Amino acid sequence: MLRHLRWAILWAIVILWLCLIPGSSLPAWDWFSIFDLDKLVHGGMFFVLAVLLSQALKSHGSPLRYILVACVISALYGVATEFMQGL
Repeated sequence: MLRHLRWAILWAIVILWLCLIPGSSLPAWDWFSIFDLDKLVHGGMFFVLAVLLSQALKSHGSPLRYILVACVISALYGVATEFMQGL
């Protein structure tokens, strides 16, 4: 099972690292805030996590079930990283 999850786990670690970088360490881009791409980037990162998780879980039940489980796990991970950013 862990072998199937390796890409999802690796991507989750990358997401955690990217989300916990202090804002002062990032370059200041005026156009970035104008288009509010931050939300789009976060959504894309967690969408990729959900896809990787669903691929890892696809042998466990019906497609609706493993896709739903992958989306719930990804959303909970997103909420957890938001709380960690607030610390």
